[in-house]
Amino acid sequence: MMLGRSLAILTLASLLGCVTAPVAKAEDAYGLTAQNLVTLAREGHFREQGIPRGRDAFGLAVRTGRVRAIDVVESAIAEAKLPAAARDDAAYLAEVAGHLTRGGCGL
Repeated sequence: MMLGRSLAILTLASLLGCVTAPVAKAEDAYGLTAQNLVTLAREGHFREQGIPRGRDAFGLAVRTGRVRAIDVVESAIAEAKLPAAARDDAAYLAEVAGHLTRGGCGL
């Protein structure tokens, strides 16, 4: 009887959306973590797209809003480091923004 009750609870939880399947992270799909993307940007890999190089210049651009997550992602797309789908991936953009705003990668 206990197994039947457990199964009923699990089924109900599934129907209510309490049990979800694991979702792959965007960085797994793209092969480039948000942290590594920010590091590439800071190191000057996207200078041709107007992203400044170096800790001080890059950090200032981030703090003043001249460089945003979408700018870094767009630059990586232009350099074929990310697929165009990353532009519309809210979760990935949020990860990049988090690394930028939290001062990730030594900013």
